[in-house]
Amino acid sequence: MTAASVLKAKARVAMNRYRKAIGEGREAVIAAIFGLKTRAGRKETSQHEVAEPVTVKLNWADRTL
Repeated sequence: MTAASVLKAKARVAMNRYRKAIGEGREAVIAAIFGLKTRAGRKETSQHEVAEPVTVKLNWADRTL
């Protein structure tokens, strides 16, 4: 493949993904999320916050297996 044909193929794939992303339904959501992650620098994060500290006390005399 020539450099020009590779570039054309990449452009066609990008246009197809764009059309799907602006469409409707599940495929549109998946395509939009993929585009945001790969091109827009977005990422999924999980952040868990604890309202107050948790203290755990271990007593070797109470251990059971």
